[in-house]
Amino acid sequence: DCGHPLRLIGRAGTESEWLNYSQLRKVGEGSFSVVYHAVEKKDHTLSPPSRSSNKHVERHLALKALKPNQDAVRVRDEVTALRELLGSDHVVNLIDVVAEGGFVVLVMPYFQHADFSASLASGRLDAAHTCCYMYGLFCALEHIHGHGFIHRDIKPSNVLYNFAQRRTMVVDFGLVQRVVAPAETGSRKRR
Repeated sequence: DCGHPLRLIGRAGTESEWLNYSQLRKVGEGSFSVVYHAVEKKDHTLSPPSRSSNKHVERHLALKALKPNQDAVRVRDEVTALRELLGSDHVVNLIDVVAEGGFVVLVMPYFQHADFSASLASGRLDAAHTCCYMYGLFCALEHIHGHGFIHRDIKPSNVLYNFAQRRTMVVDFGLVQRVVAPAETGSRKRR
């Protein structure tokens, strides 16, 4: 297991002490990466000092561990796009990029979602939810294209949906490509 990109997570006193994750669970794997759901624990002291107490705050994260020997240009393009696309409710936000020992891990908020195929087969993805799903997808694509990028890998496993929130999230920008320079995106006319 020594070749695993996240092998040191949660082991205090090692060179990866900066990672404070627990409950690591693999949630997906593609040709270029493995995605894990993790819980980050942080201690916070409440104010005022007379009422201070330690409280654990848990943040659910998606850790996208890029497989070794990735094309540096592809990694750079994905990170660049995610940084430029911050601020959309329908595009995953990049929190951090961690590089250690030849491994690169993209840290993003974990988006709780249903399995698309199972939702479709069970009939749970009814007309109302389909409209919400598609609306979120179109908003995401408008945001992505408005910033001069194309995703190049839109498919059900990269377009997540949360039924309770009626919210869509586009993820996995591993094949992203810039098609319009940043200075040109503001001058593009809408049709």
